[in-house]
Amino acid sequence: MRNNTHVCLLGLFGLGLASSAAVGCKRPADIFELDPQDSAPMASCWSHGPLQLPCDACNGGDTNACLTVARNYEQRFDLTRRDRDARTAALFYGRACVQGYAPGCVVINDLYASIRGLDVPTRQIAAERRDHACTFVDEVCATGKDPFACRIEGLCLAEEWPQRSTPRDVNGALTALGKACDQGDALGCAELGFLRLREDSSDTALSQAYAAHERGCKQDSATSCVAAATQAQLGLGTPAAPAAAQAALTEWCERGNPDACNAIRGYFASLRPLLTPTGTAPPTAAMPAAPINKLELRPANVAGLARVGYCVDGQGRVERAELLDSTGAPALDEQILAHVKTWQLSRRPSVPVCAVHEQRVVFTFRSTGSRPFFTVWESWQTARGGTLLLDLDPLR
Repeated sequence: MRNNTHVCLLGLFGLGLASSAAVGCKRPADIFELDPQDSAPMASCWSHGPLQLPCDACNGGDTNACLTVARNYEQRFDLTRRDRDARTAALFYGRACVQGYAPGCVVINDLYASIRGLDVPTRQIAAERRDHACTFVDEVCATGKDPFACRIEGLCLAEEWPQRSTPRDVNGALTALGKACDQGDALGCAELGFLRLREDSSDTALSQAYAAHERGCKQDSATSCVAAATQAQLGLGTPAAPAAAQAALTEWCERGNPDACNAIRGYFASLRPLLTPTGTAPPTAAMPAAPINKLELRPANVAGLARVGYCVDGQGRVERAELLDSTGAPALDEQILAHVKTWQLSRRPSVPVCAVHEQRVVFTFRSTGSRPFFTVWESWQTARGGTLLLDLDPLR
């Protein structure tokens, strides 16, 4: 990535039809480019198996082909929840960004600004580019031909991004995500349900969230199906139907979705937004840095993601927590468990529930330094989970 904030963007682009074609733009000298460490491996299209042909076409400048590959990996992530699938999807959206597709610029720059593990100056530039690209996405959504653009507009308006430069607009986001869902974007329906749970726990909001998840589920979104089954299991926004919910969760667990498998055990990832503080309520604090810095963590010893199942009593206290997926570093796992056990949630459903917290651990890989001592550089937490970003300690 070059150190600039200009992005070559398109105004109108149709995605939903096979016959749609990108509108060209003249590439200025300072156009966004993928990080070299990301760009080079994408030339090995044989590694993408049945997606080799659209990958080759993407590298040849066919934006629709880039979006085809990106959507395929995005659907894989929806099922598997493997971060590498989400990252590959973002890289192909990045290829589309290079070719002038504004929503792709939002996706790739959000990756670079948050969990890609780039150095601090590059992350700051990426956050500026992400927010700049957001100003163009509403035009693409307004064509009525690109539901993905409408989903990205919803995220631009309401996502709790680090280094966000504009206030959240929840009502505008609900409108944009509603358009995405109406136009057949399954993950747009999932995001619509997520946002409704995130912002309001009234009976009306619960019913609207369930309806959105049901629509996404009918389009085979694992996220939507698991969320709808969770609400049906607990009778949130829909009459309780535990037998049908368990059957749906079992099906998705067998297909490889970890959230469904954890839900069968009684830990519901889909309840995370429902437990997130809203309005003026104090947020759940991010993990403290000092205890983690003492662990002297190394990238080779940390897998990158922990999942913790936790149960909340009627007063909002975490009464039990269990490690579901390890980071690979037992001492770090213990720190994450201890942190979750301190939570006192100001927002909770009417009945005791158990949810899942995801904690990502990201190491920078392009900082300078002679000794591999990493310390927490940034730590944040949103309704989607927590992130620890570790960089080389300049004092060691």
